[in-house]
Amino acid sequence: MRFGDLIEKEKELVATGNRYGEHFQNCFDFVELTHSFVKGAKTEAWIFALFLSQIRKHIVLSFFSVLRLHHTQAMLDLRWVFEAGAKAAYSIDFPDKANFIQVGSDGAAFEPIGLKKKAYEWLSKNYPSHSLAMIQLKKTINESVAHASVIPAFENFDMGELVNQFKFSFFDKEDPHFIKVNLFFIGNAAKMLMHLFSAVNERRNIITFAKDFSTKLLELENKEHKLKAELKGVATL
Repeated sequence: MRFGDLIEKEKELVATGNRYGEHFQNCFDFVELTHSFVKGAKTEAWIFALFLSQIRKHIVLSFFSVLRLHHTQAMLDLRWVFEAGAKAAYSIDFPDKANFIQVGSDGAAFEPIGLKKKAYEWLSKNYPSHSLAMIQLKKTINESVAHASVIPAFENFDMGELVNQFKFSFFDKEDPHFIKVNLFFIGNAAKMLMHLFSAVNERRNIITFAKDFSTKLLELENKEHKLKAELKGVATL
């Protein structure tokens, strides 16, 4: 397939994402809420704002990658979202720039050694339920696609009857159920992070959330429960 054809196919896949119905819409709405749930913030929350910008960028990339049939890329972007999310939450409680940025003798900025570990330990100690949810989601990614292996390759590779007969596709095989699970996974990650930021901010009060944030989040959660049951094959009233 020519590059021009790949570009057109990618556009088509994203433009027709609603083929996954409510699963597409619920994930879309969760992702969209990550772009509107924060109304403003105090100056000391500027590190949080930096991480939030990365969360917003990579959760959209993850969402698009699912629609474009690129599972591995979707999960790698989501892994970035989790790490940025943990550090964003940590920055609400510890907003000092020195905790996140250091400058070497050559003038180049770098992240302090051990920051990620500190953030996760703080999260585990102070917000155990949120920490457990993040660990479980991240573990799923780490055990499946965080590193190169032949397992994910089967998503876009077919072997013929003879060893020298094989077919490679730039796009993964389209499995509607699998894609719906991935859309649920992304929406669930967005929900978990927004709950976490809200909880951490209760004591610090350096972030102002949109007036209708809680109402919208609850509505999406109710829809999410229904879709989760559907994915598990359980009827809901």
